[in-house]
Amino acid sequence: MKVLLIHNRYLQSGGENITFLAEKKLLEAGEQEVITYERDNREIKNLGAIGRIGLAGRTLWARDSFQEVLQIIEQQRPDIAHFTNFFPLISPSAYYACQQAGVPVVQTLHNYRLLCPGATLYRNGRVCEACLGKVPWRGIIHRCYRNSAPATMVTTAMIQTHRWLGTWQNKVDVYITPTQFMRQKFIQAGLPPNQIWIKPTFLNADPGVRSYWDNYAVYVGRLTLEKGVMTLVRAWHKVSDVLLKIIGDGPLFPEIQKFIQENQLNNIILMGWLAKDEVIDMMKQARFLLVPSQWYEGFPLTVLEAFACALPVVVSDLGGLADLVENDVTGLKFVPGNAKNLQEKISWAISHPDEMEQIGKNGRKQYETYYTAGANYKQLVQIYNSILT
Repeated sequence: MKVLLIHNRYLQSGGENITFLAEKKLLEAGEQEVITYERDNREIKNLGAIGRIGLAGRTLWARDSFQEVLQIIEQQRPDIAHFTNFFPLISPSAYYACQQAGVPVVQTLHNYRLLCPGATLYRNGRVCEACLGKVPWRGIIHRCYRNSAPATMVTTAMIQTHRWLGTWQNKVDVYITPTQFMRQKFIQAGLPPNQIWIKPTFLNADPGVRSYWDNYAVYVGRLTLEKGVMTLVRAWHKVSDVLLKIIGDGPLFPEIQKFIQENQLNNIILMGWLAKDEVIDMMKQARFLLVPSQWYEGFPLTVLEAFACALPVVVSDLGGLADLVENDVTGLKFVPGNAKNLQEKISWAISHPDEMEQIGKNGRKQYETYYTAGANYKQLVQIYNSILT
């Protein structure tokens, strides 16, 4: 099978960039022939004033991407085109190039871009479904994309124009979501159920099971409001006998730092950004991982890495996290945004090390059964074959 992988890279390395590379490696390991078409958001920095104005139009329809994808198909003759991200430089025009050339299209949905101008279904510190299944004009009022009304207007125009054109329903053969929760949200918004498959995230390399743990818990991720980090540090205010190591950077870093200083908290350490190997090493030595997200997470890689390491997890009972973690079996769940409830779960986790160790082992079994590269490869090929036969 010859597969054309299509991806618009973000400036910051995140889940979608990682998944694109992981699936490329996965397919090549399975001896499938892989071709790639990539654009990079660093291109935007090199655009002049006129080019930046033109960026709005290309978000709706990028003529160069249409032509380039069509040329690749004519030269390489792929059997299938698999999109990880088209926004903003590739645009949905590439779907039309594929259809014109008779190549079926698969689109993985890592966020809610087709439904929400901000792509997160999150606004002002809480989940927001105001635009779900509707014309997303409210997003413009609330400046949901980059806190900018003009930028949100462009994203809204892209979403709604391609709804009117029938792009989402008629130009994509199969969508892939990582969880049942996300699949249901897209069905609720109007995508045909028979077009949406569930395929989880996976790890190409097994990090291995931890052999011991030290007296600290760990958070890994961006320091942003929707990640629930402030809820976490408020909950940790009353934890005295275990350290919390926060790995990551982001706009909330100064606010968290100020909270720690004002409350004289010597049980929280801001580690900043660390290399991937360092992160895994720290996770393997932690007592448990905390994922306090307050938005509809898709499938956080940190949870999967924790499962693989047999590291117990404490997560908010929301969105994809609620699908991934079985309470008291593969992790502990708490009420999202509720610092008191989170503190209670933390206290229980600290005082029940044997039970938490078993929870970690259960997570490892989940990883071995569902989330290895081998299991994921079989699922991906099955999805491809469903539209090729």
